[in-house]
Amino acid sequence: MKFSIVTAVFLTALTAAIGIYLWANGFPPEKVGLSPGKQQLREIVTFPLFWAGLTGSISGFLIWFKRHSLSATGIKANLIPKVGVQMPALIGLMSQIYVALDLYGYTDGNGFQIAFFYLFSGFVLVMGNYVVTAPFGSRVGFKTKATLSDKTIWARAHRLLGRNLVFAAIVTLPLPFLIPGQIALWVLLGLLCVIKVATWIHARQLAAQMSLRKT
Repeated sequence: MKFSIVTAVFLTALTAAIGIYLWANGFPPEKVGLSPGKQQLREIVTFPLFWAGLTGSISGFLIWFKRHSLSATGIKANLIPKVGVQMPALIGLMSQIYVALDLYGYTDGNGFQIAFFYLFSGFVLVMGNYVVTAPFGSRVGFKTKATLSDKTIWARAHRLLGRNLVFAAIVTLPLPFLIPGQIALWVLLGLLCVIKVATWIHARQLAAQMSLRKT
């Protein structure tokens, strides 16, 4: 966890440094004709410490949550919180860079969406690898009435969930090269919803079968 915290702090500090440097050099560039609402939004997202402050707050909360609410000690059980601590800082750094490139006219808008897609896809891949061995009753597991009713059901449901998450992350890798990045992200999110529903149904079926065996 210490490495994750150090990495998150470094990325947040880098985001702050970039924001201050841009501001000191006349960022953002002037643009006329903006509505009051868009002008206010522009001032917020280009404030020197906005992205660093936002992502630092999120990472700080995740660190607190990990230390006070998660008791799992295994390597895989701690993998998701470790990745989660770094993820907001990395997204904040990408957002800081993208906003500057966009306002200076160096991006077409799809590049950031593709980068975010692969960042999210990587997180899904890690999460799929983790949940296969998630401890029974884990706070970051798939908790339903059925999965919490028996350790065997929990294990089998999470094995199915994890394998499907890994499969979804791998299968959708080529999508950003075939369709716009935003649509690719929605496709991946749709697959995650289908996988979650399928896991819920599978766990209920297992619980029903186990109930019949006991009667």
